[in-house]
Amino acid sequence: MAAADPAPSMDVLARLDADTWAQLLVATRRALEVRGASTDHEREVLTTSTGRLVAGAGRERAMALLTGDTDLWDRVRTDPTAATAVERVTVAMAARTDRSSSEGAEAVGPTDPTDVGRAKRRARRAREERDAWQRRAEGAEARVARLESEATSLQERLAEVEEQLATTHAQLTAQQEERARAVERERRRRDGEIAKLEEQLRTARSQLEEQRQVARQTVRRRQATPRDEATPTEHRGEPRPEADRTTRLVPGRPSRLPDGVAAGTTEAASLLLHPGRKVLVDGYNVTRQHRSHLDLETQRNWLIQLLATGAAMRRIRPIVVFDGEQAGGSRAGVGTREVEVRFTSSGISADDELVFAVEATDEPVVVVTDDRELIGRVRSGGADVLSTVSFVSAVNSAPS
Repeated sequence: MAAADPAPSMDVLARLDADTWAQLLVATRRALEVRGASTDHEREVLTTSTGRLVAGAGRERAMALLTGDTDLWDRVRTDPTAATAVERVTVAMAARTDRSSSEGAEAVGPTDPTDVGRAKRRARRAREERDAWQRRAEGAEARVARLESEATSLQERLAEVEEQLATTHAQLTAQQEERARAVERERRRRDGEIAKLEEQLRTARSQLEEQRQVARQTVRRRQATPRDEATPTEHRGEPRPEADRTTRLVPGRPSRLPDGVAAGTTEAASLLLHPGRKVLVDGYNVTRQHRSHLDLETQRNWLIQLLATGAAMRRIRPIVVFDGEQAGGSRAGVGTREVEVRFTSSGISADDELVFAVEATDEPVVVVTDDRELIGRVRSGGADVLSTVSFVSAVNSAPS
């Protein structure tokens, strides 16, 4: 509609039914919110509750505002939500104009056809505008329906994604729990293996201790045997030659050096390394003292060759023991016919192997080492001990 179209009169608005007036009232308050309330009258209509504006004085104030403000009426009649009410107002305004014209015609003369045509045109324009707004509303509803459909699709997709996330989370949780159970099973298996190995170690130590006790008892029995019974071929009270007193060892475990021979000397080493004597060598202890600058395999080869020389020159029976964990290189071809080479098993040190070898035999035995702890252990088993320096010097010197 054109802005010049007049607003409805109080009489037209007063004759409207409650539903039509309610639609106009809602559109009026919305127009005031958009345009802004600039007068006290406008602010009163805008802020007063709807229930007080549907009848009585409140309705009269609202109708007065609507009839006196052409701009406000123009905003109300273009509101698509009030199209039906506006159409009814327009028809009522046209009917009132027709009645006024008829009454005027009866009083002053025939009705002017121009006024009737103008009213019809205004009603037609109102219907056209209503139809246009209805089409717009239908288009908006179609867009809303499309957006709602898209929103529904997105919600369904979101639900699928959330379900997939929940499934993935459950799978990850199950995998983590299974991994934790696998780790726990492996820990229990390892604990069982460790307990089993510890039990085996305790059993081995118990057996070793029993063997030590047997060896100590054997040594004590031998030491308790009278010298005359141990050497029946000797004549009682008959002095031995001076050379015999200084070159022969007193039998037993450990051996006793002749008077005048100091322990740790090359002479003492030569006496202990007599033909047929079993000699146990702490392999890496010797090589570290004398050939530490060489790699392990070269160290072993040097020591084996030294022992082979001692076996050939002094007719000793050398046995060398190396820690298996430090073997390095290749073991192929180690040892000779005269030299026995042993590598310890996993978990067994060369010291333990040497102590076991001492206690496993009753014959006199010499242990070559500088290890103080090992020296104490083998001496308690009755073994003779040579330092690495004394042993190397004795082997490298010709036997007397």
